[in-house]
Amino acid sequence: MKRVLIITTGGTIAMGRDESGAVRVLDENVLVKQQSTLASIAHVDFFTFSNLPSVHLTLDHFIRLRQLILDKAKEYDGIVVTHGTDTLEETAYFLDLTLPLTQPVILTGAMRSSNEPGSDGFLNLLQSVQVAATPESENKGVLVVMNGEIHGARFVQKMHTSHVEAFESPQFGPYGWVERTGIRYLMGAVKRECIPVRTEALTCRIPMIKAGFDTDDSLVQHALERSVPGLVVEGMGMGHLPPAMMPGIVRALEEGVPVVITSRSPGGAVEPVYDFEGGGRELAERGAIFARGIPAHKARIKLMVALAADPRPKNLEELRELFSH
Repeated sequence: MKRVLIITTGGTIAMGRDESGAVRVLDENVLVKQQSTLASIAHVDFFTFSNLPSVHLTLDHFIRLRQLILDKAKEYDGIVVTHGTDTLEETAYFLDLTLPLTQPVILTGAMRSSNEPGSDGFLNLLQSVQVAATPESENKGVLVVMNGEIHGARFVQKMHTSHVEAFESPQFGPYGWVERTGIRYLMGAVKRECIPVRTEALTCRIPMIKAGFDTDDSLVQHALERSVPGLVVEGMGMGHLPPAMMPGIVRALEEGVPVVITSRSPGGAVEPVYDFEGGGRELAERGAIFARGIPAHKARIKLMVALAADPRPKNLEELRELFSH
C-alpha cells in the first residue's frame, strides 16, 4: 500500500462555522478524524504544520513548508498539503518552481468549512490522497486537486470567491479528473521548470503595481525610493501602460531593477507588438521582461524565485531567459 503524508496548514478546510455565521479557526484538527476512512486508499500519516488562514502565511512559512516536504519526501510515495484557498495557487506555484521531486505533491482545500451543509473539504482530501497514491501522478510537478479536477500549479487560479467549483486553469484546462473508477489524466509527464534556489536570498519585497486608465508613475517611483529588488506591473491588453507610467518604468530599467510585465486580461499573452508610447514594443526595447502565461501574482512568485536562483542571474538577459519558459 502506498504511503501518503498529509501536511495540514489551516484554511477553511480546518475551520468551522459558529452560530453567528462567522467562520473561525478550530482548536482541534478535524481532518485527523478522517484517518481511518482514508486508510482504505493508502497508509496515511498526518503532520500539523500550522493552523492559519492562508492570507496569514508568510515567506518564512513557504520556505519551512518546502524544507519539510524535502525532508519527508524520501519516506513517502506522495504528499498532500491542506491549505486555505485564498493563496493556495501561490504556495502551489512556489513549490512547483523549487521542489526537485518526481513523486506527487498535491495541494487541496475547501470552499465550505467543516460543519457547513455541503462541505467539500473531506471529499477534496480523499480525492487528493487518491491522486497522490497513483503512479500516473509522478513527474507532473505540483498539482492542485479541487472539486474532482486535477490542475497544474502553474495554470490554476481561484476564479470565484465562494463557489465550490472555484478553481480553474484558464486557457489550459485541468490535467485530469478524479472519477468513480479512478484517476484519468489527459497527458503523460509534464515538462516543468524547477529553479535551484538559495532560500536565504528569497525576498517578498517585490510590489505588484496595477495599471489602469490614466495611471501615473507615483507608485513605481515610491517603490524605487524603497530600493525594491524588482517590480511586477500588470498592464492592459498585451501588457500596455499609460504614458504617464513610463518615466518610472524607464527609471527602474535604467537603474537595473527588473520590471516584469503581465496583463489584467485572463486570456492571451503579453507580447511586444504595439509600437506606441507605453506599448509592448517600447517596453521590450527598454528592457522589460514579459511574463508569458501567468498572472501578476504568479509572476511575483517567479521573480522572487528567479532573483534567488543558484547561480544568481548576472544581468537582465539571464533573468529574461528564466521567464522565457
